[in-house]
This record gives sequence, structure tokens and C-alpha cells, in this order.
Amino acid sequence: MKKKYFFLIFLLSCQYLFSQLDHEFIGAIKLNDSTVISYLINFSENNGNVTGYSITDLLGPDETKNIIEGKYDAQTKEFSFEENDIEYTKSEYLPQDFCNVHFKGKLKISDNSSFVKGRFNGFFKNGQACIDGEIHLVGSEQLYLKLNKIDQKIAKSKRIDSITKSKVSFVKMLDSIKTNSLKEGENTSVFWNSDKLVLEIWDAGKEDGDIVSIYVDGKLVLDKFMISHTTKRLEVALSKKLTEIRIEAINIGDISPNTANIKLFDSNKKIDLFTDLSYRKSTTITVVKRDS
Repeated sequence: MKKKYFFLIFLLSCQYLFSQLDHEFIGAIKLNDSTVISYLINFSENNGNVTGYSITDLLGPDETKNIIEGKYDAQTKEFSFEENDIEYTKSEYLPQDFCNVHFKGKLKISDNSSFVKGRFNGFFKNGQACIDGEIHLVGSEQLYLKLNKIDQKIAKSKRIDSITKSKVSFVKMLDSIKTNSLKEGENTSVFWNSDKLVLEIWDAGKEDGDIVSIYVDGKLVLDKFMISHTTKRLEVALSKKLTEIRIEAINIGDISPNTANIKLFDSNKKIDLFTDLSYRKSTTITVVKRDS
């Protein structure tokens, strides 16, 4: 895991307006060796039971999404959760090499100040202890309100030229941090239970003529497909431990870069991803079949 700050000081100073259904917090993990790593959790709570996911090292080379489960006591504000299953990772480490967070601390929910803070212990998949540390997170909704106000001030400022204004948006920056983006030259590993993978590809934004080709273990399975609002569905048989899916940008449409929405379906889960590619560049997804 590598350092990733993403305006940590600013994040920790922001306040939050909490929704009743989806709870999201952004901030950082601070390890005992003083390493700081960006961290996000998104969860729902039902009768004290917490389910959701965490993302570690947002936009970093070791970005990893884990499924989390935990407990929340609304009276004592005590909050706990454990990372128990990797959904995807951009790291080269194997699942058994990941140090999973087991957190115990406080969760405060209010209209003007919400946060998660406390200590965690890290454990490998076999139960062996690894590194410990602290978690400090703030709610994201109020953060969006703060960043939107900054964007509005920039738009109204007479000291900033129009070209700079068009390029600067703190709200869009936060959105990009939270996107499960497949960058060119990257490999993203996903961990699979069933014997097949269903891939859906479409354009959720403006149709601008982006064209891609998709290869499975080097074999062309979708040739020069123009991405549109209509979803294209592919089924990939998983007969090996590792299966490589490569997505290549054949062109750049009317709006750069070449982008597409990707959804992968396992027997009991789905993974949402988003490609972001330059001309003739590609990104790969390695499907790792779990042992039966």
C-alpha cells in the first residue's frame, strides 16, 4: 500500500449532512508506521447491522474494494466493521497477502457534523495479525456542499480566466476519486465464484461515437463495437484459474477520452466499472477464479 493524501486536511475539516439510506464517509487510514492512505466506506444500516464496502488507496496503484460487514449501536455510537471479501484490486498482491481492516470506534451522525474515527487491527486472511492504525473519516454529502460553494466562487471570480474556470471543478474531482475507473495500461483483478462471467457495456452519458474491441485471453470476442445507450451483453466461460479480458479503444469519439460503462455479473454480485482510454490504448481485467 502506498501513500495517498487526497486533501486529507481539508476532508477532515468538512461537515456532513447525512442521508437516511446510504452512508458514505471519506478520509484516510493512518498506519502505525505513519503511512497515510486514502480510504472510503459506503454502507447501509438496518437494525444495527451494517453492510457495504470500503475502497483503499483511491485512484492509487493499489486501489482495492472490499466488502464490509459490521454493527452500529445508535445509543452508544459504537461502530465496528470488518473487511471480509475483495471485490476488485489494482494491486499485484494476492488476496492472502492483503491486510484486512477490523475496525472499532465511534460513528456520529448529525445534520452539521458526522464522522467515523477510531482504531483498527489488521489481519491476513488466515487470521495472522499484520499492521494496525487509526481511521479518520468525514461524511461526503456535506463535503459536496462545501466543494460546490467553492466551484461557484471560482465561476464568479473576475481574477480567474474563463479557460481555467472551465477546467477546474472540485465536485468533479471528488466524483473522479470515487469512480471505479479502468485506466490505460492498468490491470484490475476481480475474484470470481461461478464458472462464467457476464459483461455488459454501454454509454451512460452522451453518445459520441466511441468504438472499442474486447479480447478474452487474446481472442477477439467483440470487434469494433460502437458504444451506445443500448447495452451489449457478453458471456465469458471461466475454465481456468486466470482469464484476461482486454478492452482496447479503437478511436476517440467526439469527446475525449474513449469511455464506457462496464458491469460484471457473478452468481451473487455485480461490479460497476468505467473505462477511460486514449486512442489505441487498452486496459485489462484479470478474472481470478476462486477455489471451490
